[in-house]
Amino acid sequence: YPSEYGNSEGCTMTALEAGTLQVEAFYTEQDYDVLLVGGWSYSGQVGPQGVELAVGDILSWASDGSVTKTGWKLCFAEPEVVVGPKCKKISAETAKRLVGVVLCPANVL
Repeated sequence: YPSEYGNSEGCTMTALEAGTLQVEAFYTEQDYDVLLVGGWSYSGQVGPQGVELAVGDILSWASDGSVTKTGWKLCFAEPEVVVGPKCKKISAETAKRLVGVVLCPANVL
């Protein structure tokens, strides 16, 4: 990419880290030049946008022996780390008065 890929090409890639695929460009011969990701087949103009990869997941590319297109460009985004709400210490008396509030047990005095 962005030059056209060749006929009868192929490769296999293994994810070394967990993350999400971001499609920058995707244009292959529909149904004949295929990218396999996690058991799903992608071709034409629909790539694996947003597909989450685990360590060890396999991506496989293969083109047939005729028509070629510009191919694909994928980027890899590491997963976002989601941090829970910050808890602060409160007294047991205050905790008894709170209704519908999730407390971190270790933070009740």
